[in-house]
Amino acid sequence: MTVHHDLHSRPETPPAPGRTHEHAWLTESAHRTSTGLIRYVICPDCGSRRVDRQPHPQVPPAALSRAVSPP
Repeated sequence: MTVHHDLHSRPETPPAPGRTHEHAWLTESAHRTSTGLIRYVICPDCGSRRVDRQPHPQVPPAALSRAVSPP
C-alpha cells in the first residue's frame, strides 16, 4: 500500500474545533538536497501540512516549517 493510497482510504474525521491531537505525519513527497532529505508531510487526521528536513537516514526528521491547517 502506498502513502497516497493510505491517505485517500482513511475516513475524513477531523478533530472537533478547539480540540487538539497529536499529528501522525505521513510523507507525501521528498527530495534530496545538500543538507539532507526534505519531506513534505501531511497529517491524515486533520489535513495539516508542514515541511521537515532529515539530515541523515538514521536521524529523525525535524520541522522546517510550522504546521499549516487547511482552510
